[in-house]
Amino acid sequence: MQLGEFLWQVIAIPGHAPDAIALYQPEHKLLISADALHLNDCGIINVAVHGWEALDAAAHTIHRLQQLDIALALPGHGPLITDVPASLERIAAMLAQFRADPEKLYRHLVRRVFMATVLACQPVSRSALVAWMLALPWTTDYLPTSGYADAAAQLHDLLTTFMRQGVIVEQDGLLACTVPK
Repeated sequence: MQLGEFLWQVIAIPGHAPDAIALYQPEHKLLISADALHLNDCGIINVAVHGWEALDAAAHTIHRLQQLDIALALPGHGPLITDVPASLERIAAMLAQFRADPEKLYRHLVRRVFMATVLACQPVSRSALVAWMLALPWTTDYLPTSGYADAAAQLHDLLTTFMRQGVIVEQDGLLACTVPK
């Protein structure tokens, strides 16, 4: 496919979304990765919606991207990725851990959805955030299998962890994320 003066390869990258694509420009070793590749992570893999095949598809996508000569990746979210091979290796290892221990995948998903909810709703009170999260289908899909019997307790624990890490701050009773969108 030609964009501007360059030819780009269109690559299927299922995992985060079954119909996702990436654009690769081999001459400049540039990848526009959408959500298949973030810095040391990938987009949420929703096995509740897409089935466990989505995890296998994501692992296959990462393996396929590892075969390309990529110097710079432009992800769907987050910073540019300059050490693409290292990032892909970390993601491959993470996906293998998810396959071996599904509870890790569930905890990862809940953390990611929690952070995305804070980003979307900020500034937000604790009670409004927890109520919002408890109403999301993600909560009913993943919280029961992520090691907690009480969804609200897990959400409060996540909030405490994120605040301790400095990625969520509270000012005047409202929560906000310190991570840029």
